Amino acid sequence: MKILLVSERYPLIIGGVEEHLRGLAERLEEKGFEVSVAYRRRQEKSLVNAPRLKCLKVSLDTFKLRDFIKQEAPDLIHAHYSFNWLPPLLLAIGSQLNIPGVVTSHSALPGYEYDPVRYLYALMPHRLLLSKAQVMISVSRAVDHLMAALVNKRVRRVIIPNAVDTNKYRPSHREPSDPLVLYVGRLIYRKGIHVLLHAFKKVIKEEREAKLVIAGSGYMEPFFKALASSLKLRGYVEFRGNVSDEVKAEFYRRAWLTVVPTLYGEGFGIVAIESMASGTPVVASEVGGLKEVVDNEVSGLLVKPNSPKKLAEAVIALLQDPVLRKRLSVNARLKALKEYAWDSVASQIIDIYSEAHRESARPR
Repeated sequence: MKILLVSERYPLIIGGVEEHLRGLAERLEEKGFEVSVAYRRRQEKSLVNAPRLKCLKVSLDTFKLRDFIKQEAPDLIHAHYSFNWLPPLLLAIGSQLNIPGVVTSHSALPGYEYDPVRYLYALMPHRLLLSKAQVMISVSRAVDHLMAALVNKRVRRVIIPNAVDTNKYRPSHREPSDPLVLYVGRLIYRKGIHVLLHAFKKVIKEEREAKLVIAGSGYMEPFFKALASSLKLRGYVEFRGNVSDEVKAEFYRRAWLTVVPTLYGEGFGIVAIESMASGTPVVASEVGGLKEVVDNEVSGLLVKPNSPKKLAEAVIALLQDPVLRKRLSVNARLKALKEYAWDSVASQIIDIYSEAHRESARPR
């Protein structure tokens, strides 16, 4: 079967959708599928390895997209959607050509919880296009709740979580020595790095040896660096920029804990499951899909979002309690193996492909 994966961005950067798409493409090729990727925006720099995929840059010109689909002639289109235009457009064009479509929704729409009527109205064109799919996959219950209002009832909705490579992300055989706190992700406002920096100012008053590593890049990087300096965190915080897969995996193994301080709009939290697979406890905001990934006081700690005080208390609790860290570490690894291993997730997605392909052959 020939599968066309669709993503807004070229899938070779640190980012949840891109990590998922890359991992899925690898597993599909291992299973004998012919895979290509259509994207609209190319990233300037890549520091992660990727399968040797056929990657095709396209525009939003509908006439050109139609010609592109005819030329590629996929058996199925799998669009990865985060409230952008390319995935739903290709789904709709594919539907006109009787090509079945599956869409995976990765995002809990930022701002939706504050003004749902306004956001759903703005997304009405997306609703029309997404409803051309046979199946809508949501990566969490939080995302599925939003999708229920965005697609019509004809589209079958299922929940399949994101996955993690549990061989690449695995625990270290030796205990981490220095107290290291880790953040991995984009440096943008809603990810809450400013909250983390204010919290870490409180942490070092209790734990003078603690260090914070921030891996990732984004438009607010200069602001966050200036904030760290104004908080007198020089020597305690290290900004590493985008890092390779190998370096990222090593950071997870070295860290005592990983922090995911998102303010809102977190559909799932791939960083959380990468850390859990590495046996590193997670302290995460109690928002969106993170509430489903992290079991509070079982595989990690959940805290009130946008609260430096609560975040600092949770970080300090883990740094000071090796028994708690060990218990959360073991449980986190077990949950990653049980619920987020790629073999299981890829098999569920392949089953959806087969179902969608059969559905498209039925008369409507």
